[in-house]
Amino acid sequence: MNEINIKTEKTARIYLSNSLTNKTKEVVIAFHGYAQLAQYFIKKFEAISNEERTIVAPEGLSKFYWNGMNGRVVASWMTKEDRLSEIEDQKVYLDKVLALILDKNPNIKISLFGFSQGCATLSRWIASRNFNINRIILWAGFIPNDVMDEEVFKTNRVEIAIGNEDEFIPEENIESGIKLLNEKKINHELIIFDGGHIIKETILSNLFN
Repeated sequence: MNEINIKTEKTARIYLSNSLTNKTKEVVIAFHGYAQLAQYFIKKFEAISNEERTIVAPEGLSKFYWNGMNGRVVASWMTKEDRLSEIEDQKVYLDKVLALILDKNPNIKISLFGFSQGCATLSRWIASRNFNINRIILWAGFIPNDVMDEEVFKTNRVEIAIGNEDEFIPEENIESGIKLLNEKKINHELIIFDGGHIIKETILSNLFN
């Protein structure tokens, strides 16, 4: 059996909390987690969206039924199947998202927010790209080991928020994650909050306001 790969066009959805205008000073590109949809994920950011800050939420390219053929539809950024191709496809897609933003204002501040699976997607994208980044916020996730040595994580501070009851990140994983960040000399700030694998909107508001 032979396998070949081809490139193909795909339509992707992107949601904006409000329009990009000449008053917009900052864009937060928000990467949802596994089995979420951008149109609902973006609602978590209502409290920090205003005429000077727009939230842009791209949606993962892979959609599937969450619970059987009649279940709700959700999206994922990637799986382990054909992993490297999916990572490259993500990067091309996200480059277009960035170009759309910079076309409106090339000097706008770009902040990046990743939740859960979105942390890995965000990290792998910026690891091989070169553009000015205002902030990197990883929520309920860490930088993947395969890109931790990249220059972008040496020149930008990484803010990490994790709930103390996160069922997917036990305490020993937090400790090992922070130990690795220290070993790699990555400038970071750790925020531990009361809660599970969720975005706590009071903590989010404090980060931005």
